[in-house]
Amino acid sequence: MKALKNSKKNPFVLPVIAFFLGIILVIAIQKVFAGNTITYYACVKSNNGNIRMVSANTACGTGETLISWPQQGPQGPQGPAGNSAMSCSGCNFENSVIGPGDKFSGKDFSNEFLTANTFPEGTNFSNTSFVNSDLGRFRCGGNCNFSNVNFTNADLEESFLTGVGPTFSGNFTNANFTNANLKGGTFTGGDFTGAIWSKTICPNGSHSDTNGTSPESCLGNF
Repeated sequence: MKALKNSKKNPFVLPVIAFFLGIILVIAIQKVFAGNTITYYACVKSNNGNIRMVSANTACGTGETLISWPQQGPQGPQGPAGNSAMSCSGCNFENSVIGPGDKFSGKDFSNEFLTANTFPEGTNFSNTSFVNSDLGRFRCGGNCNFSNVNFTNADLEESFLTGVGPTFSGNFTNANFTNANLKGGTFTGGDFTGAIWSKTICPNGSHSDTNGTSPESCLGNF
């Protein structure tokens, strides 16, 4: 009653109340006919823009225009297919700290700028490509898996990939260090079984092809 009394003072009260009642009605109808195609109808007052929801067969009053719109619009064009594997060639993650839930196994990180990144203990990089990437001061908390990783032409200067302590050994089995720069890096205790060494700059600054090792390697030059 109070709202009706106020409507005599303000002629816009009743249209507003009617609008919201119409919205409530539409929601109720939508729930009843869920799954069916629904078209909404409304009469728009030309002088003030007031809208009132109506049925399909309603004739709008003087100074009103009937409008309608579907609940669901036409289907848009199909978007491009996404990549199944992570690839971030040329990305810059400088000084970032990566969470333990991130997965990097088998990804392509070639030509990237990844200096000063920190990865948690146990991160799995197996079968990942770091070809031509800058991994200077790259850090892994220990027990990280670098098996079958391609480090060809990668810069690993001052990287820290084995953690601290006897149990923090990195897995570098079958990793490819061709032309890689490991100068100043920490790889102590790592497993390098089957690793490929060719013109590699070793952690102590020597070169795998001239440091006297046979076959060529950086083993003993960490």
